[in-house]
Amino acid sequence: MKDDADAIKLMQAEKEAGFKHLYQKYSKMIYYIGLEYFKDDNQAKDFGQDFFASMWENRQKIPIQSSIKNYLSTVARRDCIDILRRQKVLLKDKKAYFFDTPKTTGISELENKELSKALVEALNSLPPEKQKIFLLWYSGRYRNKKISEALGIGIGTIKNQKFRAIQQLQKKMKKYGR
Repeated sequence: MKDDADAIKLMQAEKEAGFKHLYQKYSKMIYYIGLEYFKDDNQAKDFGQDFFASMWENRQKIPIQSSIKNYLSTVARRDCIDILRRQKVLLKDKKAYFFDTPKTTGISELENKELSKALVEALNSLPPEKQKIFLLWYSGRYRNKKISEALGIGIGTIKNQKFRAIQQLQKKMKKYGR
């Protein structure tokens, strides 16, 4: 293969060789762009996988131009910014997800305040990405697939992070008998 433009042409002709060429040449660059924006190794890897999957799905729309590297870099950065914007919108008020429900009966107001404080502390102790995933899921407003699309992360990662968040929260709340 002579150059990237040939790889794009092959890809548009549904030849995997063109895709493989571009993946091998630019996957590290895309990973590092994701890492720069998300500051998380797993999310950067998932972003890279999703980016190249999307590239294959939209291969007919890729312009054949002189600098494929600049084009891919620009699209990757734009995608990262879009993902971060969606995350911000979805996580506007994380406290509202937990405290919109009526107060639990059978415990005093003081105990309820202590439990609320302990829960907020436990939530804040979670890594940011795990916290986002858990809050989106716990709110009942989003399922795994919707969270995956909104955050630009694979569904497997969503399930894994959600499970680990629950484990960590259970461990932290155990001392309160919850």
